[in-house]
Amino acid sequence: YANPLDVNHPLTQGLERLYVRLPHNVTTTDWRDLVVGDIGTFQNGATPALDSPPGMLGSVDFDGNDDCIDTTLDVLSLPLPHTYINVSRLDSGGSWIWASELGGTGQGFGWLWHSSNGIWFRYDDGTTDFRNQWSGVAQDVGNWHHHCIVLHSTSSAECYYDGVPQTLDGTSGPMNPLGAALKFGGRGNNFSWNGPIALFAVYGRALSPSEVRAHFRDTGLSYLRRVSIPVVRKLGVGGHVITPDPVQATFSVPAATVITTVSPPPVTATFNVVAPA
Repeated sequence: YANPLDVNHPLTQGLERLYVRLPHNVTTTDWRDLVVGDIGTFQNGATPALDSPPGMLGSVDFDGNDDCIDTTLDVLSLPLPHTYINVSRLDSGGSWIWASELGGTGQGFGWLWHSSNGIWFRYDDGTTDFRNQWSGVAQDVGNWHHHCIVLHSTSSAECYYDGVPQTLDGTSGPMNPLGAALKFGGRGNNFSWNGPIALFAVYGRALSPSEVRAHFRDTGLSYLRRVSIPVVRKLGVGGHVITPDPVQATFSVPAATVITTVSPPPVTATFNVVAPA
């Protein structure tokens, strides 16, 4: 595949993982990390889907029963501070959207929506269960949202909802990573998220408030769209272009330009027309 990640973009600096759905055949290999190439192991029917916020590339849908995706990211290897971001839509219920499970026990460390108590950043080692909560954000079923947690230390974290910082009600215990490989869509193969996830990112550094806001606003994923398009032949005001497959690209043309695609099948071309700022 053609990796569209722009490593020079400010929002790619410090990335440990960036999971998105690549825009071609709808298979499990389309949902991959663009930093080290981890596809993840799909468990129990987690399904790549085309549904996503405007401008994004698709998602993975979880059924709220036992779906999850195993990754190779060991949360214990991450430096402090670090940052977790997901773009997701809750369709019903409320449960873990990502977690690191502790030895197959069902305990672990992660982030979840509680059905009545807001956002939890939870640490559960089987003996102690700490639920650090931001209850000021009510569940919004059926709509896409951007969630970010910046973990500064084992006792300090910030939570952002659609780029806006939230007030922590109080901490009940440690916030340090626990377990091993991170999963998303559930904690183990239970407590599964019900709804699609369009993006999951982990940074090995603390994002600043302005960076979190920029990430929230960048639903067009500009850091995945900076791919050069070589012009093969010019014909008057037009021309032919050739691209690797798959590719996300941006380019400018005069107003009222007619764009025609000529490619061997199977090819899907999607054009997002954006007016100049």
